[in-house]
Amino acid sequence: SPEGRELLTQKTDGRGQVLVKQRVSEHIAETAELRSQVTLSRDALPSSCCFTVYNAGSTVNNVSMTSDATVVAASFDDSTVRVWDMRLSKQSRTRDENDSSPGAGWCAPAPQVFRGHSGPVYACSVSPDYENVLTCSEDSTVRLWNLELSANLMAYRGHSGPVWDVAYAPLAPFFATASHDRTARLWSVERAAPLRIM
Repeated sequence: SPEGRELLTQKTDGRGQVLVKQRVSEHIAETAELRSQVTLSRDALPSSCCFTVYNAGSTVNNVSMTSDATVVAASFDDSTVRVWDMRLSKQSRTRDENDSSPGAGWCAPAPQVFRGHSGPVYACSVSPDYENVLTCSEDSTVRLWNLELSANLMAYRGHSGPVWDVAYAPLAPFFATASHDRTARLWSVERAAPLRIM
């Protein structure tokens, strides 16, 4: 609320996600209670994952990763997409023996850099099978990139304006796009034309 006394929180009930209005003081009390129930230690870490892109040289517009965070893709304003495959990471030879933090001594491999769009890349989506990445751009196209071949397999055309978002369906080969042309489209990676325009 404008007075700062109430807020909307998202809760899960038996039917799904619902928005609940509650007092700020109640929310703080619930959060404090949850913190007291969870004991964190070196052996019991929270289930979160953070990545930092250093020296990007360009704005990061979007990040997509697999559910187990082993493949991370980022789209950039310089018309590139960079993909890190953590399954290829190796333990660093210069491991600091005094650093006992989880993941110490591990570093991400150099990213695969994909170039092909002629404008900023607004979004990306990693396929459920970890083999491909879809990207969308200001150039009105969506591109399919194969990680093993490090190649652009297909350029999907059909939107008449910048494509703001792209997302794989849980069951590939389907994906959806949203564009400045005020349409959303359903596609199959196997066809150059959209299956549905909404």
